[in-house]
Amino acid sequence: MVSFSLEGKAAFVTGAAQGIGYGVADALIEAGARVAIVDLAAADPGAAAARLAERHGRDVEHFTCDVTDSAAVAELVPAVADRLGGLDIAVNNAGVGNAGPATETTDEEWRRVYGVNVDGMFYCCREEGRWFIDNGVRGSIINTASISSFFSVPQYQAPYNSSKSAAWGLTRTLAYEWGPHGVRVNSVSPGFTITPMVETPRMKPQQEGWKQLTPMGKLATIEDLAGAYVFLASDASGHMTGADLIIDGGLTLR
Repeated sequence: MVSFSLEGKAAFVTGAAQGIGYGVADALIEAGARVAIVDLAAADPGAAAARLAERHGRDVEHFTCDVTDSAAVAELVPAVADRLGGLDIAVNNAGVGNAGPATETTDEEWRRVYGVNVDGMFYCCREEGRWFIDNGVRGSIINTASISSFFSVPQYQAPYNSSKSAAWGLTRTLAYEWGPHGVRVNSVSPGFTITPMVETPRMKPQQEGWKQLTPMGKLATIEDLAGAYVFLASDASGHMTGADLIIDGGLTLR
């Protein structure tokens, strides 16, 4: 269907040098969008953009930005729009995790998680919404939330779980506020997904337990998630806002 095509549209994705963000950027390019990937300098978004450009045979832009820096985000959004010749889609995917009992969580760890997952998401949404409204663009904002916002087992991670609840609340609030401007705000809530973070020695031993909790008996791949972002970015979801797409293999049916 033509309505799923992103031809002629411009998009950027934060946290896109690896993991879900990289997979989403890959899928948006495949659907026809002009794409810029955004990440911290240490994550090397330039190298990620080069890999995507080689894979698709087209230019892929890249920017470095710390989403916890509101001034940097304020500069980022118009810079991306200028480089891409416009902006139609913004995917706020940058995020960090944590693990450990709440009683052992330090102030610094709490602020680290909230700084990226809540403050950073708000700064990005605020500047994206402002740009879309000021330029009369009926844009699509897509936030990466998580089933952890409402399914808080089996690991202890109070900062992460509550930060993702905030992401879902922010999505709904902005969808209502910006609906009259034609700006759509939705989210995707992945379940347990195979990413570089999940493949680390600290996390890998937990995978078997997650599979047993999941009715489909496996973890999601990034490819399992990417189609949802393309759908929310496209005209196929043109009357959809304030929604959350859960992709968890049935985990939250329990």
